[in-house]
Amino acid sequence: MTHFISEKDFYKRLIFISLPIILQNVINVAINMVDVALLKNSVTFLAASSLANQITFLFMLFIFGIASGATVLTAQYWGKGDTKTIHRIFGLSMQPALLVAALCAGISVFAPGLFMKIYSTNPEVIAAGSVYLRIVGVSYIFSGITTVYLILLRSVENVKISMYVYLVSLVFNAVVSYVLINGRLGFPKMGIEGAAI
Repeated sequence: MTHFISEKDFYKRLIFISLPIILQNVINVAINMVDVALLKNSVTFLAASSLANQITFLFMLFIFGIASGATVLTAQYWGKGDTKTIHRIFGLSMQPALLVAALCAGISVFAPGLFMKIYSTNPEVIAAGSVYLRIVGVSYIFSGITTVYLILLRSVENVKISMYVYLVSLVFNAVVSYVLINGRLGFPKMGIEGAAI
């Protein structure tokens, strides 16, 4: 038996699901803007963190691609009420995500200078970017897992959890970055290392 919903109900559900997703994407951009705003006093640190984040950008492209493909399948099985298959899809999508995360983490932690030399010839920028990457690289494994999980939650009509996670991470990142970059509340001034942490 086919179940039809009215056009009005369709648009209500669409807004209910899409607004938190839009807000998540805005928050995601804001998280990166916080560090840029806090590092603006040092051209070297700003350039280094921006160039070092190119690997983060590539990493996220792969993760979003993997999760987006899984989302299509997950939404279909969610419509059928087949949660067992949804769990299998989640597990299958986690495998390439972890592989990409491990590769990016390995480059960032063990060969950050080689990666930075692709984008810059300035030794100060390469050195600062290498420091940044060694710290940030550790987070790629965790980011891969949580990003796939949060994106897949959208396909089972659960958008609020990921919105709250992104919102908490924005506030936490802004406060911790401000404290560590500028040396507040008794912490030493860490500059680019503070931004990476």
